[in-house]
Amino acid sequence: MNLIHPTKEKLIQTFLDLSKTNSWHEITSDMVLDTSGITKGSLYHHFDDFGELIETVRVRRFSQWVDESIITLTNHLSASKSREDILKVLREYATYSHSAQRAPFRLERTETISLTRNNPRLAEQLAESQDRLTNALTDVFREAQEKGFIKKELDPKVIAVFVQAYTIGIVVDDISTSPMDKEKWVNLIYSIFDKILLD
Repeated sequence: MNLIHPTKEKLIQTFLDLSKTNSWHEITSDMVLDTSGITKGSLYHHFDDFGELIETVRVRRFSQWVDESIITLTNHLSASKSREDILKVLREYATYSHSAQRAPFRLERTETISLTRNNPRLAEQLAESQDRLTNALTDVFREAQEKGFIKKELDPKVIAVFVQAYTIGIVVDDISTSPMDKEKWVNLIYSIFDKILLD
């Protein structure tokens, strides 16, 4: 585990604290420096520019979401002893991750991903976390496949990406003025696994 210099960590944490009461685009370098008590010279010693600090914070938030997903899904799926167990885990996770309360996290994640389009530096950092999640889910679905719970002809990595795609894809409904019934959405996901993906 890489140790982060205390000053760098304080700058990151200060930005995170400020983001609780301010929009990201409203937070300036002066706000971070005034709140943290850190000098401008120290800021630019640890970051190439203020933009890199923002990127680092975004990666931190993104990685926290990834870690939470890995722990929640892999632990429960690995412990599954039947297809019914797997269906139960996936239904519970879908119900939780697709709830209205999680909408801000979904929107933040899609916003962060969209910023990689013209930002190779951010894209490289996010890719590491994203690959970690995809690989962890791929391993657990491969394990379930070896136990005979998932159809042999299916690629575990494709299933891993599919789970992430429908989890984050619900943002199209988050911004709707007439959102769908989330329970019906979860039921659809359940049916796809029950009738198409699981053996």
